[in-house]
Amino acid sequence: MGTCGASCGITKTREREREQATKVALRAFADGKRETPRWWPSASVFAAGSAERLAEAVRGALPCRALVLPPADELAATWIYIVATMADTSWVELRAGRHGLAPEAIEERGLRVGLSPLYRTATVQEFVVSATVEGGSVWIEEARVAGVSDRRLQLFVKASQGLLQSLKIPTLDAAFLEGVAVEGGDPLWSLLFDDAPMVSRAGEWLKLPLAALRLGGLSCAPDRLYEAQRDVDYAARALVPSAASTIEETAERSAVRPAPLFRS
Repeated sequence: MGTCGASCGITKTREREREQATKVALRAFADGKRETPRWWPSASVFAAGSAERLAEAVRGALPCRALVLPPADELAATWIYIVATMADTSWVELRAGRHGLAPEAIEERGLRVGLSPLYRTATVQEFVVSATVEGGSVWIEEARVAGVSDRRLQLFVKASQGLLQSLKIPTLDAAFLEGVAVEGGDPLWSLLFDDAPMVSRAGEWLKLPLAALRLGGLSCAPDRLYEAQRDVDYAARALVPSAASTIEETAERSAVRPAPLFRS
């Protein structure tokens, strides 16, 4: 008779996590539609400042820019953007009004980690942000995919999921979140994380600050901007040996002292 190995245990754990997430979603949205919930947690699922401290832990483990974006509404997730770059700024930060300088690279990619407002769970998604500068304005476009498809981001996936796992926060994958809790209902993605579609592409025009034009390198010639595009490839790989050990050390430290970061 065959035996059930470690993979079997992992599968059962994931099944329990999915079942619990589905139950909570249906408790809030009985008909499976993301409308006014009939129930909502009386207190925040995560302790105040949890997302910021998680972003800080990621910055200490990886060559990246990490910032927290607040929920779009009371039913939406808090997103931690992890930009794979070695620059001292990013388009994500400029778009959010967190930095006055524009990066030289015209494309950046990375992960965004979503913390559900409804249930103590998270999800990880790949994004790509591209910038087109015209005069004193810039068109910033963000494309999101289902899950993570770029192999160059494997180290970033390992870091984010490792930190979440050490803090006992289940990570729900895209395949599960694309499904529904009840037939004819909205995707679990919408109920647990975001009303915006999982796979999407959207952009906006922004007026560049004068400081960004003068100091951010955007006044350079077009060929200089083209060369700068290669920076993102170097940053997105980020597969340096020292980073892997740093990730493990960060995860170990988090596993020993999870309480200050998240409410049990």
